[in-house]
Amino acid sequence: MSDSRIPLRPIRVRSAAPGDLEAIVALEASSFDEPWTTRSVAGFWDAPGARGWLAEAAGQAVAFALFRVVAGEAELLRVATAPVWRRRQVASALLGAAFAELDGAGVDCHLEVRADNRAALELYVGLGFAPSGRRRKYYSDGCDACLYTRKGRR
Repeated sequence: MSDSRIPLRPIRVRSAAPGDLEAIVALEASSFDEPWTTRSVAGFWDAPGARGWLAEAAGQAVAFALFRVVAGEAELLRVATAPVWRRRQVASALLGAAFAELDGAGVDCHLEVRADNRAALELYVGLGFAPSGRRRKYYSDGCDACLYTRKGRR
């Protein structure tokens, strides 16, 4: 029996780029009921402030995070981990690397997350996010969106 807190094999986190489009789209499709399309992910890179990070294991993409960084603030737009890699600290390592860079620039980060996504809520609180608001019945199924903020640390 494996311990889900330990990665299956070592991961490497690096900056993502438009050339990672195919890998990000595949992770989107395996992670979300309503994934971003190839066109949406490609369009992300065209807007100002697009920043992304990719986690890889043995050369395969296993997780990604996409941020928009504008005027000294960041918004975490998307984060996804391949199903087999979930609950193995991959997202923590991925976001930890992203925040190490953002913190160095003193950037605050904001995000919204479904109120019923307990795993994500635990992850974000563990990374230093604090509740900052709520959008009632924000999602099409009536679920609320929780708003969180993380202050940049220098």
